[in-house]
Amino acid sequence: MSRASIEERLRSLMNEQEDDEENERSMSAIIDRLRSIRDALAPFRELIPVKPVVGSFFLTLNDSLVYVFGTDDDGDARALVLRGGHGVSSSSGEKPGERYFLDSQGYFRTNSPEIELVMSLKQQISLRLDLGSDELTPATIPGLKQELDT
Repeated sequence: MSRASIEERLRSLMNEQEDDEENERSMSAIIDRLRSIRDALAPFRELIPVKPVVGSFFLTLNDSLVYVFGTDDDGDARALVLRGGHGVSSSSGEKPGERYFLDSQGYFRTNSPEIELVMSLKQQISLRLDLGSDELTPATIPGLKQELDT
């Protein structure tokens, strides 16, 4: 084996080792993320979401308040976050004013479920204003009717 071949082989082995170390760090980060998601969802493992009902208010698994205002062509429900949210900036439903989708069983609709599952529906609720008004509806919440129409 020539000196050039030995040096090339050593460089190749060093690159493989660096790649292995990088893969190990990546796997470690993935495992840490999965543990974090598992720990965040653990308190809800016994809860079964309730089915969405259009025109209704719900509390989510993390006690966010949402309003289910419609369905799409696939039958998924559309919800508007009124209070709370899941806090993940890269996903819909992060904070109040954002809309997101729910499947027909009340689970947060996503292709890769993570912490956002805390926005699955826990309980349908009836809200009433304490100002002598009728039941709380989109028309009685300033700006909500306009948000739903867009």
